[in-house]
Amino acid sequence: MKKQYVASFYFVVQTAVTVGFGDMNPVVPEERLIACFFMVICVLIYSIFTGFLASMISDIDKHNEKYSEKLGILESIKKEYKLSLSFTKQLITSIKYQNRQKMDYSNFLNGLPTQLAVDLSYYMFKEIMENIPFFQGRTKSFMSSIGPLLKPMKIMKNEYIFMQGDPADECNCFILF
Repeated sequence: MKKQYVASFYFVVQTAVTVGFGDMNPVVPEERLIACFFMVICVLIYSIFTGFLASMISDIDKHNEKYSEKLGILESIKKEYKLSLSFTKQLITSIKYQNRQKMDYSNFLNGLPTQLAVDLSYYMFKEIMENIPFFQGRTKSFMSSIGPLLKPMKIMKNEYIFMQGDPADECNCFILF
């Protein structure tokens, strides 16, 4: 009787996970139970991978949707306020630059243990900081603590960064290269 239940369970699992019956089948009940176990594990792994992939595609779609929405708003503003072509191109360049920027890594770094955050920060910003004379010869610890505070900005030609008399509510430091 036990053999029949195991055989039934095996064929149900084999059919449900769409493995197929194949040329070689386990015969002994223990083999069938082990085969069922591995079939279920494989389906779970496949499901997790598929869910992860779907989530990544969804995130990309959301990102592209936001980008398209910004371009649509810009197009509406361009028509309504009759913006010049050169100014519109500057705005599009800025939107493209913002779109290329990845996520805010500082929030991610804040969630890590201190030493891991320092090490990761160093590797994330090392390439940028090695090209800036101010950072050459500085310690790994110094560069790691400063890296997350740097905010890349694209400044167009003849654009003001900071004007005399602007309120100093934040410490603004600029490194130009």
